[in-house]
Amino acid sequence: MVLPIPKIKTPPCPACGSKNTSRGRIIRLAAGFGLGFGGALFFFLLGYFYPWIRNMIPIALLCGLFVCLIPPLGKYCCLDCDAYWNPEEPDKFWRPKPPGL
Repeated sequence: MVLPIPKIKTPPCPACGSKNTSRGRIIRLAAGFGLGFGGALFFFLLGYFYPWIRNMIPIALLCGLFVCLIPPLGKYCCLDCDAYWNPEEPDKFWRPKPPGL
């Protein structure tokens, strides 16, 4: 028996009309945890060859925490065109990079 995974209800993207959207905070948390734990694991494994490099593990975790704490550009994020927007102003959206790159 497979349990269904509940999906957070998000509105469609006002820029491209895609329904592949997420919350902006979830994207920031995923990026921060990936950077922090990925960097810490990289420095841990590199520490077998250069033991002094393990001093960088706390710095990697702090960098990941910093990325988690940065507020997102908007409440919602489109995963197809990288647009961020707030539901109060759907005609105003931000893109960290031009679409298609």
